Amino acid sequence: MEAFSVTLRLEVRSLSLTTRQLLVLLSLAAVWGGSFLFIKVLVDAGIEPLGVSAGRTGLGFLTIAPFAWRARSRFPRDRRSWLLLAGLGFLNFALPWTLFGIAAHHAPSGASSIANSSQPLWSAILGTIVLKSDRLNGI
Repeated sequence: MEAFSVTLRLEVRSLSLTTRQLLVLLSLAAVWGGSFLFIKVLVDAGIEPLGVSAGRTGLGFLTIAPFAWRARSRFPRDRRSWLLLAGLGFLNFALPWTLFGIAAHHAPSGASSIANSSQPLWSAILGTIVLKSDRLNGI
């Protein structure tokens, strides 16, 4: 097996964060990354992956419900929009959260966290393949 190396050059000319911005960034990272740890803890405690997904969905609903109630007059009224939104909710929330719960049975929570963080990269690759409209080029 041959060894190979990759050199990554990253230039940051000016990165200046206030204390508040840094605290918000660290808090977001803790909450985002911690969710995979909690999924693993819940699954190891015997909660089924679908239960984990339902719990996350329920907490999300309770969090957003007051804002949605206030903005309800601007919601779409046609059936097609609601069906599209339901499909979007299934594909973007219910399915991945259930799959992360299933993965927690077989992989460490860190691996799930890394898989989730690579989602934008995979979206770009699959979008380019499916849509055939743009080419992926180096940055």
